[in-house]
Amino acid sequence: MNTTLVTALASLLVVAAIHQNGDAQKENRKPKLSVNEVNMVENGSFEEDADGDGMADGWRFVGALGTKIDATWALEPGRYGKCQRITATRFEGSHVMLAQLGKVAVEKGKTYELSFWARGEGLQTAWIGLQDTDGWKPIGLWMAFRPEKTWRRWRTRFEALRTAHETTRLQIWFTSTGTLWVDEEVLREVQPPPPEYIVPPNPGGNYLLNSSFELGDAYWVSAGYWRLYGDVVEGGAY
Repeated sequence: MNTTLVTALASLLVVAAIHQNGDAQKENRKPKLSVNEVNMVENGSFEEDADGDGMADGWRFVGALGTKIDATWALEPGRYGKCQRITATRFEGSHVMLAQLGKVAVEKGKTYELSFWARGEGLQTAWIGLQDTDGWKPIGLWMAFRPEKTWRRWRTRFEALRTAHETTRLQIWFTSTGTLWVDEEVLREVQPPPPEYIVPPNPGGNYLLNSSFELGDAYWVSAGYWRLYGDVVEGGAY
């Protein structure tokens, strides 16, 4: 092969390798908030564990540990650094919950955005929410999600239904055996959507994924604590 051609090909491979490595570093680089933004979640990166007990500072396990649940937790390599892992090997009721008590402060009528990375094994559904423990009243954040085996970023916005701080409980939980990993949980105040906003017509079809249930229960989860059971009935649909 021509020496000049070999040299050119080698140069191209080196450039491609550098470019690929740069993309990988960019993908794994820890995201930063803007100068005026503050993460309202304490230790939402799960990097700090002063006592070395495997539970990130500012967080705690909530559930019937030892009576209905056998669970373990640890800080492990995550999306950008450390992440929180929580595993349940026995589940006979209650919930397997990672929670932060009295840390998050919200004001009624303001709009907030929550984002986090998660992955799981052996889980059908997990939930994340913000509760006012004074009377156990909802604050506006309550979302179900299905953890996948690979990392995925989840994001949702909500309007606070009440003002609360010392009695808030930010919680992420599941109700079965399995393992959940959580990383980079960020809560920030955002601008509310314009009141006149209307979803425009969709020229491509239905906005509701798998509304015909042709794919079984894909894209569907139950709104309560427990997953849906049963088979998809064939026939009789329009």
